[in-house]
Amino acid sequence: MAIDPETKELLHYEDRIDSSDLNVTINKDIMINNPSLQLHNDMEDCCIDICSPDVLSLFTDNFDYQHLWHHFVKGFTS
Repeated sequence: MAIDPETKELLHYEDRIDSSDLNVTINKDIMINNPSLQLHNDMEDCCIDICSPDVLSLFTDNFDYQHLWHHFVKGFTS
C-alpha cells in the first residue's frame, strides 16, 4: 500500500495473498508525482468500499459482482 502522507490519498494497493513476497511494482509516475510517498505493509484490507453516488448508477447495468474490487473496479478501469 502506498499513501501520500500529506493528503492521506491511497496511491497504490496490491491485494497480497503471499506476504512473504517482498517485491512491489509501483507505477513510475506515482513515484515521480509523490516524492514523499509512504509504503505500508502493516495494514489490512477491511473490505469496506466507499464510492460516490455516480458509481452506484453504474451498477444498474450489471449488479452481480461477487467482489467489488476484483470484478467491478478492475473491469471498469481497464
